[in-house]
Amino acid sequence: MARDFRDPAKQSGTWWEWTPTKAALEYLWRSGELAIARRERFEKVYDLTERVLPKFYALGMPTHQAHIDWACSAAMERLIIASAPEIRGFWRAISLNLESAVEP
Repeated sequence: MARDFRDPAKQSGTWWEWTPTKAALEYLWRSGELAIARRERFEKVYDLTERVLPKFYALGMPTHQAHIDWACSAAMERLIIASAPEIRGFWRAISLNLESAVEP
């Protein structure tokens, strides 16, 4: 928990005041290095992602093409009808290169 790193001599500030430690933990969580193992009284208990999600972590990183396929499919599930630029813009995760586009 973020409070495990807190300096006991320092008094706490406002309810939502983030210390540098809390900001670092949140960054590591949002980047996937840490995961939330559980909560204790609304406080996040962080742990390494591979210990919290061992089956997911064992899958490894998807290829770039697999990521594009997922992004396009997931966008179409939500948009139903869309142009290529709309699909690209849905996640902003893929680029649009019409010259190398492959017809389905």
